[in-house]
Amino acid sequence: MSKPKVDWISLKRIPLTEQSIERMKNSRATWAWRVFRPVIDKDTCTRCFTCVDYCPDGVIVKTDKGPVIDYNLCKGCGVCANECLFNAINMEREIK
Repeated sequence: MSKPKVDWISLKRIPLTEQSIERMKNSRATWAWRVFRPVIDKDTCTRCFTCVDYCPDGVIVKTDKGPVIDYNLCKGCGVCANECLFNAINMEREIK
Protein backbone atom coordinates (compact mmCIF):
# COMPACT_ATOMS: atom_id res chain seq x y z
CA MET A 1 0.00 0.00 0.00
CA SER A 2 1.37 3.41 -0.95
CA LYS A 3 1.56 6.34 1.42
CA PRO A 4 -0.84 9.24 0.85
CA LYS A 5 0.66 12.30 -0.84
CA VAL A 6 1.61 15.19 1.40
CA ASP A 7 1.52 18.81 0.33
CA TRP A 8 3.89 20.45 2.81
CA ILE A 9 2.91 24.04 2.11
CA SER A 10 -0.87 24.23 1.76
CA LEU A 11 -1.98 21.54 4.19
CA LYS A 12 0.80 21.90 6.78
CA ARG A 13 2.02 18.29 6.65
CA ILE A 14 -1.46 16.82 6.69
CA PRO A 15 -1.83 13.78 4.40
CA LEU A 16 -4.05 14.48 1.40
CA THR A 17 -7.22 12.50 2.02
CA GLU A 18 -10.76 13.27 0.90
CA GLN A 19 -11.57 14.60 4.39
CA SER A 20 -8.50 16.86 4.61
CA ILE A 21 -9.14 18.28 1.14
CA GLU A 22 -12.79 18.98 2.04
CA ARG A 23 -11.74 20.68 5.30
CA MET A 24 -9.25 22.82 3.38
CA LYS A 25 -11.93 23.84 0.87
CA ASN A 26 -14.34 24.79 3.65
CA SER A 27 -11.68 26.81 5.46
CA ARG A 28 -11.10 28.87 2.30
CA ALA A 29 -14.80 29.69 1.92
CA THR A 30 -15.29 33.18 0.54
CA TRP A 31 -19.07 33.34 0.55
CA ALA A 32 -18.97 35.16 3.89
CA TRP A 33 -17.50 38.35 2.39
CA ARG A 34 -18.55 38.16 -1.28
CA VAL A 35 -20.65 41.12 -2.50
CA PHE A 36 -21.67 39.88 -5.98
CA ARG A 37 -21.96 36.33 -7.25
CA PRO A 38 -22.16 34.96 -10.78
CA VAL A 39 -25.40 33.27 -11.83
CA ILE A 40 -25.51 31.18 -15.00
CA ASP A 41 -28.59 31.45 -17.20
CA LYS A 42 -28.99 27.82 -18.34
CA ASP A 43 -31.19 28.84 -21.29
CA THR A 44 -28.58 31.22 -22.71
CA CYS A 45 -25.51 29.11 -21.91
CA THR A 46 -24.13 27.25 -24.96
CA ARG A 47 -21.80 25.05 -22.88
CA CYS A 48 -18.67 26.46 -24.51
CA PHE A 49 -16.99 26.34 -21.06
CA THR A 50 -15.05 29.55 -21.60
CA CYS A 51 -15.95 30.48 -18.02
CA VAL A 52 -14.20 27.32 -16.78
CA ASP A 53 -11.02 28.30 -18.62
CA TYR A 54 -10.99 31.89 -17.36
CA CYS A 55 -12.01 31.39 -13.71
CA PRO A 56 -8.91 32.46 -11.75
CA ASP A 57 -9.77 30.26 -8.78
CA GLY A 58 -10.94 27.21 -10.71
CA VAL A 59 -14.31 27.07 -8.96
CA ILE A 60 -16.35 26.50 -12.12
CA VAL A 61 -16.41 22.88 -13.28
CA LYS A 62 -17.64 21.16 -16.42
CA THR A 63 -20.62 18.84 -16.07
CA ASP A 64 -22.96 17.15 -18.53
CA LYS A 65 -25.59 19.79 -17.75
CA GLY A 66 -23.18 22.70 -18.26
CA PRO A 67 -20.86 24.71 -16.01
CA VAL A 68 -21.45 24.58 -12.26
CA ILE A 69 -20.08 27.14 -9.79
CA ASP A 70 -18.87 26.18 -6.31
CA TYR A 71 -20.29 29.12 -4.38
CA ASN A 72 -18.38 28.19 -1.22
CA LEU A 73 -15.14 29.12 -2.97
CA CYS A 74 -16.25 31.72 -5.54
CA LYS A 75 -15.03 35.20 -4.58
CA GLY A 76 -17.31 36.99 -7.03
CA CYS A 77 -14.60 38.64 -9.10
CA GLY A 78 -16.75 38.64 -12.26
CA VAL A 79 -14.09 37.38 -14.66
CA CYS A 80 -16.39 34.56 -15.81
CA ALA A 81 -19.23 37.01 -16.55
CA ASN A 82 -16.87 39.35 -18.38
CA GLU A 83 -15.42 36.57 -20.56
CA CYS A 84 -18.71 34.82 -21.37
CA LEU A 85 -19.20 35.26 -25.11
CA PHE A 86 -22.97 34.82 -24.91
CA ASN A 87 -23.69 36.93 -21.79
CA ALA A 88 -25.04 33.86 -20.04
CA ILE A 89 -23.48 34.81 -16.70
CA ASN A 90 -24.88 37.72 -14.71
CA MET A 91 -23.43 39.18 -11.54
CA GLU A 92 -26.13 39.44 -8.88
CA ARG A 93 -25.93 41.10 -5.50
CA GLU A 94 -25.28 38.60 -2.72
CA ILE A 95 -28.18 38.29 -0.28
CA LYS A 96 -27.22 37.11 3.17
